[in-house]
Amino acid sequence: MEKEDFGPYSCMASNSAGKEELVIAVKVILPPQMKDPEARDDVSVVKGEILLLRCPVISLPTPTIKWFHNGRPIVEQNSRQLRIAKVDESHAGTYICAARNEAGESRKTFNLEILMAPQRDESVYKRRVEVLEGGRVKIGCPVKGVPAPSVKWLTTRRMLEPDQEDTVRQYL
Repeated sequence: MEKEDFGPYSCMASNSAGKEELVIAVKVILPPQMKDPEARDDVSVVKGEILLLRCPVISLPTPTIKWFHNGRPIVEQNSRQLRIAKVDESHAGTYICAARNEAGESRKTFNLEILMAPQRDESVYKRRVEVLEGGRVKIGCPVKGVPAPSVKWLTTRRMLEPDQEDTVRQYL
């Protein structure tokens, strides 16, 4: 049967002793279908903000929905929406909503990136650098962020031009 074949069907039975008419209700069960299931949805949320993902499933009957984060089930979530009140770095990664009913299963993948404002990070470059007069030193701006922040260099309170920035990076 096709999905368009749902609805009431009547049958009439008769013989010399009488007749009987019955109505049969036919429900066509459709497997869950996702809007663009193959397309990964890339989602970016600023750290501390609310994340809301919607599982774009169409199904008859209503499917059971399960959410996964980096392959692990999210136990407390069994709805068409996944909501996280305050995202942080631990929430980044791949989310999957899986919808299942008697006719089958369908999945949708989301890739979540957590955006973070520039912040101090002295793991590679330090804020205080010493160099002997006439010597060379490599300096870098000790910050990190997502996406990677653009950096402008200043010296004695004036901004360096882009060609001077290259000189700072190469020869200081």
